[in-house]
Amino acid sequence: MKILVPVDYSDHCLDVLEFASDIARALNAAISVLYVWETMPHFSPELSVTTPAGPRPLMELVHDTAEREMKEFITRCNCLGSVPVETHVDSGAAPSKILQFITKGGFDLVIVGTHGRGGVKHLVLGSVAERLVRLSPVPVITVPARRRAVVASARPASH
Repeated sequence: MKILVPVDYSDHCLDVLEFASDIARALNAAISVLYVWETMPHFSPELSVTTPAGPRPLMELVHDTAEREMKEFITRCNCLGSVPVETHVDSGAAPSKILQFITKGGFDLVIVGTHGRGGVKHLVLGSVAERLVRLSPVPVITVPARRRAVVASARPASH
């Protein structure tokens, strides 16, 4: 069995990866962790930047940075243990790239975090998790962000 875990390198995604590793151990499954960095629609792939080593294609530089960040992210997750894990980075529109990856990779399950955005933020930013739930050819488990709100002591109101 193969499980796909799309991440954005947030702390919440560490919780998602921990949940996915528990599922993977129970099902004797492998995990693939995928990060997709969003590219601007009119971004030219020929764009280069000057580095101390000389000119370098911006896409190559971004890819190398994403790979380094993936390694750092996986290192922060102390929950994987003996679970087989592959990592992947890609660029483009996250929902489309993730759906393509699901189909091409032969995954059986997707486990993705939700950030619980609502209202205008949801309308403007959209929801990768929501699109995956609607369009994925395989089951999707969503893991909500933990609420770490400070709760004031419940005292009766004084009049």
